[in-house]
Amino acid sequence: MTQHPLIRVLLGVSASALLCIHTATAQVYKETDEQGRVIFTDKPSGSAEAVEVAPVNTAAPIAEREREPEAAPTPESDAYQSLAIVSPADGSIIPSRAGNFDVRAALVPALQEGHQLALTINGEPYGNGASGLFAVTSLPRGNHQLQVKVVDQQGKTVIASSTVSVQVYRPSTAGSKRRKPVTTQ
Repeated sequence: MTQHPLIRVLLGVSASALLCIHTATAQVYKETDEQGRVIFTDKPSGSAEAVEVAPVNTAAPIAEREREPEAAPTPESDAYQSLAIVSPADGSIIPSRAGNFDVRAALVPALQEGHQLALTINGEPYGNGASGLFAVTSLPRGNHQLQVKVVDQQGKTVIASSTVSVQVYRPSTAGSKRRKPVTTQ
């Protein structure tokens, strides 16, 4: 009778598991049956021979290190939950002959004493304030990156909004004179 290799592996693993369980209290015997299979057991038989089993490997548990307490958050670091530019929306196209538009920011909770909002356009400071409304004037045509930050009295950023990308579209006025239609007679 032929056995599947998986069954042999399972039998071997089972025998090893039994060895581990009974090693401390019982003698282990090894014998080979008529089909040539090796059998481990705790019961001696005529052809079984005693097996010397090495002690089970053990290790002491690793002592857990005491963790250092985390630094208490500073009032500034957890002072604000969110800051976002609510207008214009990211990806907006702003049609304006003069390049004028408003930027509105929402801050939760309200601005703390000694802090102010700062608008940057393309990474450069544009204006400061406390209301969350910035009037942008004469911005040239093209793509621009807007960001609002809360800064403290030393000018350090406390929280910053995500960057909003806008495109200012300023129609050209060159050649805008109306031409008279050409008439032929």
